[in-house]
Amino acid sequence: MPVDDAHLMVVIMAVLAGCGIFLRLVGKEKNRRERYLRQRLEDKILELKKQAEQKSDNGADPTANTIIAQPTADYKTP
Repeated sequence: MPVDDAHLMVVIMAVLAGCGIFLRLVGKEKNRRERYLRQRLEDKILELKKQAEQKSDNGADPTANTIIAQPTADYKTP
């Protein structure tokens, strides 16, 4: 029976190592995706600010095309 116990321990350790590696890869991908989306959002905000400055330099009202987000009555925060 000791041989079976050793084999079982090796299999369990291999499965746990595989799970650990998988979770590490998922965590890295999640962080990479968050950094990418954050950078994309910052670039978009910067681009919109530049457009607003150009419009204000041309004499246009910068608040004319401003969208104001208003929460709806059926919106519930998580």
